[in-house]
Amino acid sequence: MTNAFDFDASVEQAWVAFRGRLADDLAELQKGGDLVLELPGDQSGAVRFKVTGANRLRCEVWPAHPLSQRPLDGAALDRLIELGWRPRRSGLYVLEVGRRWVDKMAAAAVILMRELWNVPHPTFIDDGKIEPPAEPSLQVTTVAENRDHLMSLVHSALQELVCDPLNIDEDGDIRFDIGGIPSWLRVRGDEPTIEFFAMLSNDATDPACVCPVIMEHSRQWPDVKLLQIGESVYAVLRLASAVFAAKNLQLALEDWLSFMGGGAPAIVKDLAERPTIAELDDHDENPEKQTSLPPALSCLLQLDLEGGSLSAREVATICEHSRDGILEYIRICSEQELSWLRSADEAEGLGDHEEAAACQHEARAWKRTTASLRAALRVVVLPEKKHRGANTNESRRASNGR
Repeated sequence: MTNAFDFDASVEQAWVAFRGRLADDLAELQKGGDLVLELPGDQSGAVRFKVTGANRLRCEVWPAHPLSQRPLDGAALDRLIELGWRPRRSGLYVLEVGRRWVDKMAAAAVILMRELWNVPHPTFIDDGKIEPPAEPSLQVTTVAENRDHLMSLVHSALQELVCDPLNIDEDGDIRFDIGGIPSWLRVRGDEPTIEFFAMLSNDATDPACVCPVIMEHSRQWPDVKLLQIGESVYAVLRLASAVFAAKNLQLALEDWLSFMGGGAPAIVKDLAERPTIAELDDHDENPEKQTSLPPALSCLLQLDLEGGSLSAREVATICEHSRDGILEYIRICSEQELSWLRSADEAEGLGDHEEAAACQHEARAWKRTTASLRAALRVVVLPEKKHRGANTNESRRASNGR
């Protein structure tokens, strides 16, 4: 579309407008007064402006304030100094300019917010000037009759939020290109739910490498689900909307903007830099770089692809009768089983029944391998006389996936 909505351009315009308003506010600041810009969850007063006794404009920043949720590292502090801030012995960083340089001060503050604190949009900044309404405002809600009705409500609400024309495809999905990464907003057909989603990788071939990346970033973005489906990794944010409220959509959009501005690029980078399968298999030449499955577990999987075909004693031999090693392999297999079960649930939720069945198959295989390892653990840690009649039973239970 020639008139497609450019989210990056819209964000840029918002920052330009914010910088202009900030410059106007600084020009009106009087001696004895101050202006504080605060960020969500940060109790330190992220940026404070005041007028000195010499009638100069000062901006103060605490990069490592004990209450700050956004401490700056060495590279960021170097950038802060490059922008004109000077460190004090107390840890405070100060930038001072003459009153006629309010535009320069506002521009430096915007760079601080965007580059060093990764604030995705100026709506995340509280300048303390917004007064609460005299009377409580009621949020307008609408009961969605069907998918088309909910889609119409979404389009209307977004059009008011972003002003520019929306990029809507033939299915009614809305495309947002944020930081060079395409993402979409859609209304699900099987339930009254609005979804933001983006594909972060399409070559995630090894769950053992991808799973740690997903687990690490999932803790940082609890509202966004990171899913591996087949060889692709998706990010999904869902908003239940049986009763639609434009304000809820706005808040979800802000969360998605924050994730796509900071979280998504980091995940794309980590997935791209994960070891390749060739590197993972290169145990002999680079054993210190090995980050894939342990050699003994890899050997077990190669000899027993579906799990349960080897006896407990054979599995113990493959594991070199190492109690600690077997315990670690059990942990890995259990994590893999849970990961594949989650992928199966998500694929089922997306309507991909074939992929869900494949994920369930993988989960069952990992479960059988876990059972085989537990049987091998008994061989290793229990006395020989107590184990003579157990091999056959344990192997049978493992082969049955119990």
